[in-house]
Amino acid sequence: MLSKRILANASLAAAGYKQITGEVFVRRDRDLFVQSSFGGGGNAQNTVLAIGPSAFGFINGAVYHNICDLHAYMKAVDSGLIPVNKVAVLTQKSAQRRAMLFAVLQLHVPSFLTRNGRYSRVLSKWQRLGLVVPTATGYATSAFGRLWYNHMKMDLLPFSDSLKALRMLGSVDELKEGTKGDLQRTDSHLAELILMIQHSSRTGPFRLAAFQAYLRILQTAFFDNRSVGFTGHVD
Repeated sequence: MLSKRILANASLAAAGYKQITGEVFVRRDRDLFVQSSFGGGGNAQNTVLAIGPSAFGFINGAVYHNICDLHAYMKAVDSGLIPVNKVAVLTQKSAQRRAMLFAVLQLHVPSFLTRNGRYSRVLSKWQRLGLVVPTATGYATSAFGRLWYNHMKMDLLPFSDSLKALRMLGSVDELKEGTKGDLQRTDSHLAELILMIQHSSRTGPFRLAAFQAYLRILQTAFFDNRSVGFTGHVD
């Protein structure tokens, strides 16, 4: 997969395309539609109006997600209702993290975001690894960093949010095997999570043990729920 991304980035650059986000390449300035989406860069607080099923929007400090089902969405609209599924009001901390995540996506972290102590330390680590380079206005993602920007975003997530995303990395059994197996043979995203747990601080071994205990709890809960469903006590 990495070799394909390297080939795609090099081929598009050779064809005259400029990479302006982790996934978007443009050839002309008139194609810069991305400036009005993906948070718009900067502090990622620009207003985005979500239109259509499953769309995400941002208004007055609140992120909202529209109803996903098309029929339910149209029923709400026809009834004069706002077709919103969920809403979350950002705190200062979550707003800063949102701005950092969008900045990494847009391949440039502005200077004012580096004043946060934690993000400053993360950027120092990225610079040591060759993922970013300092500029007059902040930090730009290097050619090497543009291959790994999704993994860089994982560095910005608190441990609790990483746990919430576990099911995207495999089943509980696969996660348990990953914590005790050869990381060279482990799925790259799961291996990245395990390395983050082990080496994020001096308490890494204890964090890994806690993570394994958490997986055992998840596994127990899964079997309990399955047995309850089997006996017919759950609809």
